[in-house]
Amino acid sequence: MSTRIDSGQQIERPLQLDIENFTPVKGGQNYTRKEGLILVLPFRFVVNIVELLMVEHVSLRLHFQFARKTVNWDSIYDVEEFVRVCHAKIEDEVVFPKLQKSLKDTDRENHLRNLSRLEADHRLIGTIGEQIRLRTTQGNDMETLRKRILLYATTVESHNASEESLIFPYWNESGDDLNEVIPSAMQIVREYGLNRYFQITGISERLLELVT
Repeated sequence: MSTRIDSGQQIERPLQLDIENFTPVKGGQNYTRKEGLILVLPFRFVVNIVELLMVEHVSLRLHFQFARKTVNWDSIYDVEEFVRVCHAKIEDEVVFPKLQKSLKDTDRENHLRNLSRLEADHRLIGTIGEQIRLRTTQGNDMETLRKRILLYATTVESHNASEESLIFPYWNESGDDLNEVIPSAMQIVREYGLNRYFQITGISERLLELVT
């Protein structure tokens, strides 16, 4: 049974704001300052591209956990193709270049080294994936194939954890090129195939529409 990650039946929800400690929240609408009042205003749930990638990380982790528990790795081929053709491609072609441009001077060199390491991870993951496809085609060394699949899963999980701790916190949503990020990422998703994307990630069409 697949698990779908959705935004819920109702996107619009009330948000209580303490006007004495008022801070605008992304997606809020029509703020009016009235002393001593707590206003309940509409709030629209939105997701940025890095948050979407982190949801994809959860989906990948669930795929791997299920496969380890059931000793059934039949889905590895679909997962590997998704990572190679869609997930990693969005990071390499859209997110990483935007991060490189937006990083501040403070500790910039360290962040660039981290990005370079993560790009190298993608190449390693692609190489292991290629080995899995080759071993499957040959079909004469199932033990080596099993080890490669386990290595693939462990490498992807470690890589994703590094992204979430080392670079994703520095995602900057400002900048003139931000409007190019979402269309470019969604084009990669469409090229991969929307129905396949929904099936692999468990993300619903409704949630994907909220990416901004």
